[in-house]
Amino acid sequence: MDTHQERTVKIEDTIAMLQKTFECPICLDLMKNAVSTKCDHKFCRLCIQKAIGHKSSIPCPICKDPTTKRSLQKLTHWNKIMDKVRELPSAFEADSGIQCECN
Repeated sequence: MDTHQERTVKIEDTIAMLQKTFECPICLDLMKNAVSTKCDHKFCRLCIQKAIGHKSSIPCPICKDPTTKRSLQKLTHWNKIMDKVRELPSAFEADSGIQCECN
């Protein structure tokens, strides 16, 4: 059987994995207002828009396919999931009374 400490570590590892999954490859934080490129890479809207700047297109930061502001697609479902992922550490702390080491 798992001890309380082992379960806590598993929960923290799962939260950390979720945070990593939804991490922007530009700012390395949980994505905010996530968008997808035509090549299906995901970024914070602000991060990729700053990267594009005033240029008509840039190479995708991941695969180098052409990326334009116009081609960015809002990821409504991802944004809802990320809102919940952001809440996980504080929910874990509230439930367990243990400070989450996953932030």
